[in-house]
Amino acid sequence: MPQYFCAEDEARTHGYHHEQLDWGLTRARRRPSRRSKTSALPVWAEVAMRLFKLFAVLGVLTSVTIAGAVAAQADSVGPPWGPATPNFNLQVILRPVAGGPDNGFGLVKFRQPKDADTIVYLDVWVRDLAPNHSYSLQRAVDTNVNDECTGTMWLTLGQGLAPQPITTDATGTGRANLFRGLPASLLGTTFDIQFRVIDAVTGAVVLESTCYQYTVSQ
Repeated sequence: MPQYFCAEDEARTHGYHHEQLDWGLTRARRRPSRRSKTSALPVWAEVAMRLFKLFAVLGVLTSVTIAGAVAAQADSVGPPWGPATPNFNLQVILRPVAGGPDNGFGLVKFRQPKDADTIVYLDVWVRDLAPNHSYSLQRAVDTNVNDECTGTMWLTLGQGLAPQPITTDATGTGRANLFRGLPASLLGTTFDIQFRVIDAVTGAVVLESTCYQYTVSQ
């Protein structure tokens, strides 16, 4: 006669106890899903990390975009000085004359702002001159514009109409911020112009420039 077994009979046949069978079935039903062995963080932590990386990338892109926009705006605005052509602005080099200081040197930044005034600003810098000494910047012009400066009326420059000396320090370096107003009637007029630096005590010329041209603007 055929024999019929239930799960408990089969368990008894193979030597299992009822409690062991229940524990095995329960474990099979409740086994949690396995996560990647490479991840040691909870799910919420992984999501937070990915969001953090995304926001960091977006922040970098935003910074680059803003920097580009600011640079473009600065380029479009430009400096408040007139253009270099025609010669509204100059960068004048001063070099030693014969018998002057061997290593002496000077630079004059000649600028005319874009405004309603006709004022020339001259930022002067000299080096390797006599220490703790006073010098003066002078200029001469002529209206025969041919790159040959023939003017002999040397004007000492300063703060407007008041002459302003350039005083050197213990190393022979000196700076001065000068300016000179021009008559509005000269607007558009072009000149040959030359600069020189003289000893404020003896009047001896120590530095001089070549011939430049400039046009009065505002």
